[in-house]
Amino acid sequence: TGGAAAGAAPTAEVREVRSADGRTERLFADGRREVEFANGLQKVIWPDGRTTVLFQNADRKEIHADGVVVYHYSATGAVQTTLTDGTEMYQFTDGQFERHCLDGSKEIQFPNG
Repeated sequence: TGGAAAGAAPTAEVREVRSADGRTERLFADGRREVEFANGLQKVIWPDGRTTVLFQNADRKEIHADGVVVYHYSATGAVQTTLTDGTEMYQFTDGQFERHCLDGSKEIQFPNG
Protein backbone atom coordinates (compact mmCIF):
# COMPACT_ATOMS: atom_id res chain seq x y z
CA THR A 1 0.00 0.00 0.00
CA GLY A 2 3.02 2.26 0.30
CA GLY A 3 2.70 5.73 -1.14
CA ALA A 4 -1.01 5.81 -1.87
CA ALA A 5 -1.95 7.55 1.38
CA ALA A 6 0.73 10.19 0.91
CA GLY A 7 -0.25 10.93 -2.67
CA ALA A 8 2.93 9.49 -4.07
CA ALA A 9 3.04 7.43 -7.22
CA PRO A 10 3.48 3.78 -6.33
CA THR A 11 7.04 2.57 -6.71
CA ALA A 12 8.72 -0.69 -5.96
CA GLU A 13 9.02 -1.44 -2.27
CA VAL A 14 12.54 -2.47 -1.48
CA ARG A 15 12.19 -3.54 2.14
CA GLU A 16 9.66 -3.69 4.95
CA VAL A 17 10.63 -3.88 8.61
CA ARG A 18 8.15 -4.47 11.43
CA SER A 19 9.19 -3.63 14.96
CA ALA A 20 7.97 -5.08 18.24
CA ASP A 21 6.16 -1.82 19.12
CA GLY A 22 3.84 -2.23 16.12
CA ARG A 23 5.65 0.18 13.84
CA THR A 24 6.10 -0.75 10.18
CA GLU A 25 8.80 0.91 8.12
CA ARG A 26 8.88 0.62 4.34
CA LEU A 27 11.79 1.64 2.15
CA PHE A 28 11.22 2.32 -1.55
CA ALA A 29 13.43 2.31 -4.63
CA ASP A 30 12.81 6.05 -5.14
CA GLY A 31 14.44 6.77 -1.74
CA ARG A 32 11.17 7.41 0.07
CA ARG A 33 10.73 5.97 3.56
CA GLU A 34 7.28 5.42 5.08
CA VAL A 35 6.68 4.67 8.74
CA GLU A 36 3.28 3.56 9.97
CA PHE A 37 2.75 3.56 13.73
CA ALA A 38 0.48 1.21 15.66
CA ASN A 39 -1.91 4.08 16.41
CA GLY A 40 -2.46 4.71 12.67
CA LEU A 41 -0.23 7.77 12.31
CA GLN A 42 1.87 7.68 9.13
CA LYS A 43 5.09 9.50 8.36
CA VAL A 44 6.68 9.79 4.92
CA ILE A 45 10.30 10.92 4.64
CA TRP A 46 11.08 12.09 1.11
CA PRO A 47 14.52 11.98 -0.54
CA ASP A 48 14.46 15.79 -1.01
CA GLY A 49 14.37 16.36 2.76
CA ARG A 50 10.62 16.88 3.19
CA THR A 51 8.62 14.96 5.76
CA THR A 52 4.86 14.45 5.60
CA VAL A 53 2.87 13.35 8.64
CA LEU A 54 -0.63 11.94 8.07
CA PHE A 55 -2.77 12.02 11.20
CA GLN A 56 -5.66 9.72 12.05
CA ASN A 57 -8.14 12.65 11.82
CA ALA A 58 -7.01 13.27 8.19
CA ASP A 59 -4.95 16.36 9.13
CA ARG A 60 -1.62 16.57 7.29
CA LYS A 61 1.64 18.23 8.32
CA GLU A 62 4.42 18.95 5.84
CA ILE A 63 7.88 19.75 7.14
CA HIS A 64 10.00 21.23 4.37
CA ALA A 65 13.76 20.88 4.13
CA ASP A 66 14.16 24.61 4.84
CA GLY A 67 12.32 24.24 8.18
CA VAL A 68 8.98 25.71 7.10
CA VAL A 69 6.05 23.71 8.53
CA VAL A 70 2.66 23.63 6.77
CA TYR A 71 -0.29 22.11 8.64
CA HIS A 72 -3.53 21.31 6.81
CA TYR A 73 -6.62 21.05 9.04
CA SER A 74 -8.94 18.52 7.44
CA ALA A 75 -12.10 19.47 9.38
CA THR A 76 -11.98 23.17 8.47
CA GLY A 77 -9.78 23.31 5.38
CA ALA A 78 -7.58 25.91 7.09
CA VAL A 79 -3.83 25.92 6.45
CA GLN A 80 -1.28 27.06 9.04
CA THR A 81 2.24 27.86 7.88
CA THR A 82 4.99 28.33 10.44
CA LEU A 83 8.07 30.09 9.09
CA THR A 84 11.56 29.48 10.41
CA ASP A 85 11.50 32.81 12.30
CA GLY A 86 8.42 31.65 14.23
CA THR A 87 5.90 33.73 12.29
CA GLU A 88 2.62 31.86 11.83
CA MET A 89 0.33 32.45 8.88
CA TYR A 90 -3.22 31.13 8.63
CA GLN A 91 -5.27 30.82 5.46
CA PHE A 92 -8.96 30.06 5.91
CA THR A 93 -11.35 28.66 3.32
CA ASP A 94 -13.44 31.86 3.35
CA GLY A 95 -10.41 33.83 2.16
CA GLN A 96 -9.41 35.28 5.54
CA PHE A 97 -5.66 35.48 6.07
CA GLU A 98 -3.83 36.06 9.36
CA ARG A 99 -0.18 36.66 10.18
CA HIS A 100 0.88 36.23 13.83
CA CYS A 101 4.32 37.65 14.63
CA LEU A 102 6.61 36.77 17.52
CA ASP A 103 6.23 40.26 19.01
CA GLY A 104 2.53 39.50 19.54
CA SER A 105 1.30 41.64 16.68
CA LYS A 106 -1.31 40.24 14.29
CA GLU A 107 -2.26 41.20 10.77
CA ILE A 108 -5.71 40.06 9.67
CA GLN A 109 -7.02 40.39 6.12
CA PHE A 110 -10.71 39.72 5.63
CA PRO A 111 -12.05 38.49 2.28
CA ASN A 112 -14.28 41.55 1.94
CA GLY A 113 -11.33 43.93 2.32
